Amino acid sequence: MRQLVAEHLRTRVAPLVGWFERRGVVFWAMALALLGAFIYLPYLASYPLWDPWEPHYTQVAWEMSERHTWLVPWYRGEDNWWSKPILLLWMLRASLAVLWDPSISLAEIELAARLPFALAAIAGGVLHFDWVRRLYGVRVGVVAAVVLLTAPQYLLIGRQVMIDGPFATACAASLGYLAVGLF
Repeated sequence: MRQLVAEHLRTRVAPLVGWFERRGVVFWAMALALLGAFIYLPYLASYPLWDPWEPHYTQVAWEMSERHTWLVPWYRGEDNWWSKPILLLWMLRASLAVLWDPSISLAEIELAARLPFALAAIAGGVLHFDWVRRLYGVRVGVVAAVVLLTAPQYLLIGRQVMIDGPFATACAASLGYLAVGLF
């Protein structure tokens, strides 16, 4: 009986595995990017900036924009705010420059503030797929990326204005590609 079940599964699963393997790396990277966009982008601006960090970091980037600077972070009129890496502020400032209309209130910039962090989370999923597939194959890479993109903590930090998302993306990718290079 066990052999019959195994043979039946093999005949049913083999075409699916073949289909999976025939798809190229670009197909899976695009599919994972679309899955990430489907998960991370909807309703990104449907709730106000919350907790202490989101409005705080956005305020710093806005003040940098008002003073036309990319190198000196300002907060409440002082140029001594150096508590976070500058990449966070560059991401926010660039997004504000592209997506935010200064004629509207600063309180209505949720999409401009959160979008670069959601895109970094999506990029993290695609990079995760890439380095895992180089080590273990395409199927394992796809599963690993789906697990990462749907992990609750990753989802939480990927939809907020905080340095944790881009840091996790950069750290995981650098360690993953180091493993690829070593092995």
